[in-house]
Amino acid sequence: MRSVLGHVAAQGVDRYKKGPLTEAVRDYILDESLPLPEGLSIFYWAYPHSAHVMVRDAAIMNVAPSAKPFAMWLLKFFPLAFMIAWDEPHGMEFTPHSFESWRSLPFSYRAELPLTLRPTIPAYWPEAPTDNTLIMYGQEAIHAVA
Repeated sequence: MRSVLGHVAAQGVDRYKKGPLTEAVRDYILDESLPLPEGLSIFYWAYPHSAHVMVRDAAIMNVAPSAKPFAMWLLKFFPLAFMIAWDEPHGMEFTPHSFESWRSLPFSYRAELPLTLRPTIPAYWPEAPTDNTLIMYGQEAIHAVA
């Protein structure tokens, strides 16, 4: 979890601004004794595609009346994809695996993580809007193909 957060946090490091969200992430990355910050969730899924995607500071929302937007960071590269979400991700169209069970375990803990290979989550989810979602991007979202 620290590695995923560190990779995405390093994108646009020159624009780092102090605040309650970024300070908690920074402290977690640098201090191996801290658990994953409250209100932060990390999801992962199989990503059998060649495009690389890196997004910081995006907000996504399902258009259902009761849905609320949530902030996310995204890192996708073969063979895995990761989404870091602030607040509760409401109305996700797919249910990727979560690191929730491991959020408070010691840094040195090793776990075998489940990975569902079929059905695959669409290549452009969640970074592309759908008929049911809206997305807003901050600076420096990257989508790269070979």
